[in-house]
Amino acid sequence: MIGRSRYLLLAALLLMCRVLLAQAGSAELTGLVEDSSGAAVVGAHITVKDVETGITSSTLTGTDGLYSLPGLRPGVYQMEVEANGFSHFLRNGVTLRTGDRARVDATLRPGKAAETVTVTADAPLLQSESGSLRQIITEEKISQIPLNGRTFVQLATLAPGVALPPNSPLPRINGGRPRTNEYLFDGVTSLLPEPGQVVFFTV
Repeated sequence: MIGRSRYLLLAALLLMCRVLLAQAGSAELTGLVEDSSGAAVVGAHITVKDVETGITSSTLTGTDGLYSLPGLRPGVYQMEVEANGFSHFLRNGVTLRTGDRARVDATLRPGKAAETVTVTADAPLLQSESGSLRQIITEEKISQIPLNGRTFVQLATLAPGVALPPNSPLPRINGGRPRTNEYLFDGVTSLLPEPGQVVFFTV
């Protein structure tokens, strides 16, 4: 009985680790598929392809015409939408960044599947699914900046509204208290139980 309990505990821990890894550093794509009259298209097949790796993910729209593809690797995607009685919809250049919850809607035109409507413009994606604000500091920019003490906190000051008070290791964001900040590493908090105390600072 004890051996079985240990086995179940190990299985639960592995499952939790898998879930955390799947959430770490990922993005989500969501949106609405409708026809030219504005009616929701139910059961439309959505497929997104990571241009760099060739890995695809797919889903179907629900009764409200909405779809959701969570756990996507940050990168550039090609999006395809197919439904019976409609032309094939193709959108290139869908760029997802870490933590994005972007929305891409699609309007399908009546026609044959052999007909394709292609959208090639890489317009900025709507972030209407989240009220959070974020800024990406690229690896190229990090390599060009001399970091005093190699602490990532200095990189936060590159974002608007962030200031680092003198003799303080923690920044103030839009005038807030440093102890109310939270730092995530691959989606996992890097704070000690005492609020505001960061586990590590090394970049």
